[in-house]
Amino acid sequence: MSDRNLIQDLLSRYGWLHDERRFDELGSCFTDDARYTMHIGQDQTIGPRIGRLDIVEQIRQFKEAQNDQRRHVISNFMFMEHLPEEATVRSYVTVLASAGGSTGIVTAGWYLDKVVSTPDGWRIAEKTLQLDNGF
Repeated sequence: MSDRNLIQDLLSRYGWLHDERRFDELGSCFTDDARYTMHIGQDQTIGPRIGRLDIVEQIRQFKEAQNDQRRHVISNFMFMEHLPEEATVRSYVTVLASAGGSTGIVTAGWYLDKVVSTPDGWRIAEKTLQLDNGF
């Protein structure tokens, strides 16, 4: 696979593992010292969370507070920069929730990911999420 395909696979895997609550595997998407900052609307910022363990723990806490099935649809991958050892990728995210026999859109927004090539493959070094509204 090309580096671009491997990077898109990494970012899609992040969404899938997040939704399936596979937290041990989710951590493997990040570098040990990764940073994750989340902006909700124009008024709230969470983070930055620093380090894969802190990032995964924050996601775990969010998931434990939800009583529905979330699905992150990550699309429109746009490579802002792509060097042999690092890349910057912008993508859209649409978050769906299913409960009680219906599915609806919870929120939407975008990611800005800085990814780096490691001996274990591409990993997220920095993730910024800008949501249009709360989740």
